[in-house]
Amino acid sequence: MTRLEIIRVDTSTRGCGGVLLANEKFVCMTLELPWRGNRVNESCIPSGQYDVMPYMSKRFGNAYMIKDVPGRSGILFHKGNTLVDTTGCILLGAQLTDSLTLINSVAGYRAFEKSLEGQILLEIRY
Repeated sequence: MTRLEIIRVDTSTRGCGGVLLANEKFVCMTLELPWRGNRVNESCIPSGQYDVMPYMSKRFGNAYMIKDVPGRSGILFHKGNTLVDTTGCILLGAQLTDSLTLINSVAGYRAFEKSLEGQILLEIRY
């Protein structure tokens, strides 16, 4: 079993940068849209606990779906570097700049995949 945790550390009207841990060990950085009341295609998802499962996306290829997000569907973990690369999903990268840009998204995503084993549980918090 893998217990993922996203700690949102840089939250503003521009977006949410975070740290992703797997079983309490650093994996990569995250980037999400800012909180806008959980509006579809405009907001990050609410803090809380979610199940995650592998998912084959037509657009992104191998990805991971975050299940049972209230009022939302199709929320994925996938590669991307800036907020224009997401409409509510969680982007992964090796580093996060002050300008809310992820550096080396491919390496961040690979580290994420390597950290997963068995059932995947996610907790998002501030």
